Amino acid sequence: MSDFTSGNSLNRVEAHEAAIGSLSRLMARAIDGMIVRFREERTRRQLMKLDDRMLRDIGLSRLDLYAGRLSDLNRSNWPVRGHPSGM
Repeated sequence: MSDFTSGNSLNRVEAHEAAIGSLSRLMARAIDGMIVRFREERTRRQLMKLDDRMLRDIGLSRLDLYAGRLSDLNRSNWPVRGHPSGM
């Protein structure tokens, strides 16, 4: 393979390492996405076990759980005391 912009050529080992590195990064992103989805599904199942009053206490409704709005619950956006309403 040659690099037409600089006139340098990559040897086979460098090309192989670059391909493996790209594939590794792609797989890591895919696995990270799957882990997030599995965690959100586990959290949703656990929250579905709570009654409506308890869900209201933490600022959720059944509709939020059905609609998959768990990603809105990013704790870094919560007030210091740890509850979405600041209580």
